[in-house]
Amino acid sequence: MRIDPDTFDEWQAHPITEALYRVCEAGIKEATEAWMQSTLAGGNCDPMLLKEMRTRIAVLREIQGLSVTDFEERA
Repeated sequence: MRIDPDTFDEWQAHPITEALYRVCEAGIKEATEAWMQSTLAGGNCDPMLLKEMRTRIAVLREIQGLSVTDFEERA
């Protein structure tokens, strides 16, 4: 699949896409805060919670970082 870079830029600038990126950023912040709350305030270093938060953050960052090439290669 070939995607025109200008069209991709328009898509990224679209209000819905911008909202998606804000939701991703909020999810990253929530996951980070959940881990911090668990460890600092709760004194709990649950390795499964850490794995879940790391995975969640990685996926959200991957979504934010998708490029036109990523879409072309994976579509």
